[in-house]
Amino acid sequence: MDNRKRKDCYLILMLVFSAIMVAVLFSFYKKHYNIVLQPRTIRSIEYNPKTELRQEPASIILEKNKVYSQEITMCSREIAGISLFVVNREGLSKGDLIVSLVDEEKNEMIKKWQVDISEYSGSSECFLTLDNVKNVKKGDLLRVDITVNNISGEPVRLKQTYRGEKTGVFYIDGEENEELVLSYSTYNGSLNALKYFYAFMTFGMIAVICVATALVIKKARIEVIAFIVTLFLGVLYLFVIPFFSVPDEYSHFATVYGKSSIILRKEVLGDNEKVVGGEDAAVALSREEHPKAEDYVKCFRGMAGKEDEEYDAYVELRKPLNVSALGYFPQILGVTLGRFLKLNGFQVFFLGRLFALILYAVIIGLTVKLLPFGKITMFIIGILPMTLQQAVSYSYDSVMNSAIFLMTAYILYLAYSKESVEKKDIIFILLLGIVIISVKFIYFSIVGLILVIPKEKFQHLRKKIESVIMLFSGGLLYIILMKSDLILKSIGVSTSIVTSNSSTNTVDTIGYYTISYCIKHPIEIIELFIRTVSDRASFYIESMLGSWMGWLDIKVSSLVIILFSILLLFSALQKENQVVFKKNQRSILALISVLVIMEVLGSFVFYTYQGADYIWGVQGRYFLPILPITLLCMKNTFLESNRNMNYPIILSAVFLEVITIREIMSTIIYGQAIW
Repeated sequence: MDNRKRKDCYLILMLVFSAIMVAVLFSFYKKHYNIVLQPRTIRSIEYNPKTELRQEPASIILEKNKVYSQEITMCSREIAGISLFVVNREGLSKGDLIVSLVDEEKNEMIKKWQVDISEYSGSSECFLTLDNVKNVKKGDLLRVDITVNNISGEPVRLKQTYRGEKTGVFYIDGEENEELVLSYSTYNGSLNALKYFYAFMTFGMIAVICVATALVIKKARIEVIAFIVTLFLGVLYLFVIPFFSVPDEYSHFATVYGKSSIILRKEVLGDNEKVVGGEDAAVALSREEHPKAEDYVKCFRGMAGKEDEEYDAYVELRKPLNVSALGYFPQILGVTLGRFLKLNGFQVFFLGRLFALILYAVIIGLTVKLLPFGKITMFIIGILPMTLQQAVSYSYDSVMNSAIFLMTAYILYLAYSKESVEKKDIIFILLLGIVIISVKFIYFSIVGLILVIPKEKFQHLRKKIESVIMLFSGGLLYIILMKSDLILKSIGVSTSIVTSNSSTNTVDTIGYYTISYCIKHPIEIIELFIRTVSDRASFYIESMLGSWMGWLDIKVSSLVIILFSILLLFSALQKENQVVFKKNQRSILALISVLVIMEVLGSFVFYTYQGADYIWGVQGRYFLPILPITLLCMKNTFLESNRNMNYPIILSAVFLEVITIREIMSTIIYGQAIW
């Protein structure tokens, strides 16, 4: 196919895909337009579902002639209404729910509602709207009084939740409930801003498709495409993954904020050794880790300087993580700049994420440039849904993955492209290793890739041995000096969890695995590893690619994950630069991959109780750092594609990413994917 026909083909493909995307987006948005009319929640005290640690609170049965009162402390300047979570089993309850909203400080009735219970069936949210928006101040105390009237059939129930700092106090006929409160929400306005967010994301996705197609038509270098496409897709991920919905992002943000305070010479820790901050940090205390449509609105409005909540000038977050600033330095720079410019909490949070993305995009471009082969494979890995989620978050995975990808590329560059290895090359690899160790030392074994470099590149064998010793001794010394406390915690330390036995009404204490226990029971540990790999391998692979995003609560369709897998395998089999791995080199790559897998699983053994079916806490994202070398192991001269499919693979990967973004967004907004 000549260049002109190829160019026309790419343009037609771009236009067709863009048209399909716009049509699907418009029809789906039109079908679910009513969601923008829903109330915009200011604060939600929702019921707690059942967890491993505690049971879901039972719904309270409302009895006749009793008054149920729930205090609400205001955290905003306005309130347009409240909502309660009503339970009417199978719609069998009949009668009225009488609800009054009272200004407790002025002892003044604000609004009274009479709700027909028969209009609700099952578990439903009952919205109670004021005639006019009421102006309030942060700290104002309101009270919801509830009674029932003419109840017949099944009794009426209201959802409850556990009492906390923000919940207010719940009374039954004036008697305080010390453990539980009613589930409720306060709201103001609607989700109208969602349509602007929807339009922004749609424009962004079409822009990514157009930019990628233009770069392919111009036959831009793959590293240039990698940098630009990663940056564009990353910006979309900054918005489509709501703030604090990445695992442990609150903990990472608190750590970054504390390190930023050191730079700004502000108070870092309070009396309880928790990170302290001002209004720009308080947004973390109203976070939603399991996102909904209103979280997009909240973030979008916050970025525009419109905040519903009023935040305290002094807040305490949580204790910082014991992780070096090296693992967070782009986020620290972003947060510090935002605080210096006196931006609001949403804008400060966004800047931290943005700086992490910029560094990641630069390193992905540099990594692809350095690689002597596997450039397309690295490009796809760099824009996988899970990789991008971690890259644009406050997680130290952003810096760590970048450092590991760059180290892998640099070592292969020394092995196959550069004429000789110099001392500065070894020092650079050691510095990257220190960055990796400062975050998670279990990945330091990846530095063993240096063994792939032929001894001729070092001039003679002795210099290669000296370089290997220098790298490993330097890394081990850093681990001993900086990470010894983490290792000692696992040696012979008996930790345990407490579980309740409902059948015997007893409490059982179950110990966690420790190093000393593992040494004494090697067969049990080997069986545990085998069960984990055999039972959880598919979950690890799927979640590594991005089938479960956020806190494993945002599902991406299996078809998308399968297509990404096919692209990765096909890219790994592309013929490039006549590169052929020697048998010992391939063995080194395979050995390092297996070693890291064992190290990851082994590090989580100590968070697993004795007798468990598999090792707890391991997720697919922990294996992303070794995905490049694992796929490169597959390169061979027997299964190679002689046809250059680099640019079609690039466009296919971009199209899949756009589909993924749409799935994430529609799942959060509508509770279902659009495909």
